[in-house]
Amino acid sequence: MIEKELRFQDKPYRMVYFSPEKNNAIILLIHGLAEHIGRYQEFGQIMSKYNYNVCGIDLYGHGKSPGKRGDMLEEIELYALLDSLYDQIQIDYPERPIILMGHSMGGNIAASYLMHTHRDFKALILSSPWLALVDKPNIFLVGFARLMHKIYPSLQISANIDANKISKIQHEVEAYQNDPLNHTSLTPRLFINRHKASVEIIENADKINIPTLVLQGKADKIIAYQGAEAFAKRNSALIKLSIFEKGYHEMLHDEEREEFCETVLDFLALKVLLRF
Repeated sequence: MIEKELRFQDKPYRMVYFSPEKNNAIILLIHGLAEHIGRYQEFGQIMSKYNYNVCGIDLYGHGKSPGKRGDMLEEIELYALLDSLYDQIQIDYPERPIILMGHSMGGNIAASYLMHTHRDFKALILSSPWLALVDKPNIFLVGFARLMHKIYPSLQISANIDANKISKIQHEVEAYQNDPLNHTSLTPRLFINRHKASVEIIENADKINIPTLVLQGKADKIIAYQGAEAFAKRNSALIKLSIFEKGYHEMLHDEEREEFCETVLDFLALKVLLRF
């Protein structure tokens, strides 16, 4: 794993390449809420065996990057940050195809970003994307968050993350809980923008114009699989949905890891680049 610094708005963001040596394509990965890009090192190592170089940053308010913990940039700034990341990848690895990938909140961001950017991605991969929550927020909570987004958008509130819901493997749960770069916060700005985007992503699924793979656990206790189903149904020509019957929220840190990676590799071999 190679860490470097990405400068955006005169602030340093941690940027990581998991396979800086030989590679035939880049996977730009956007991490989830309250975590950081370093948690994808094992996935990066697996993908590097097939010459895919996984790359990403700690988003604003996460990991080693700037910002109040659990906060997020407004949408225009967030897209500009991701544009900067894309441009840096092209400088580091010119002429390599770039695949966009996101997990959970990162899946929500990835899909929304794809609908707004002119950058050239060859495929989209969404892991347990935040499209519908199991614990659907009630109208009063959404109303409060909208109000606070206007008057105090960076207010830190508890994200109510239950680590036992991410994986069936106990040591993975403990590793998550003991990771000093993880946290338990979010802000009205982050919540409202992702909540709004989740609706828009499903409604505008027909605007997805590249091959897309959605991997979703049916036993996920955080993200409702019905959101992924609705998204895929609206653009069945380009969006492939893979449902894992016993899958929890973080299948890359669970019993489904091998099947998850094989599904991703098979998709990429068919749609982007043959295995080498």
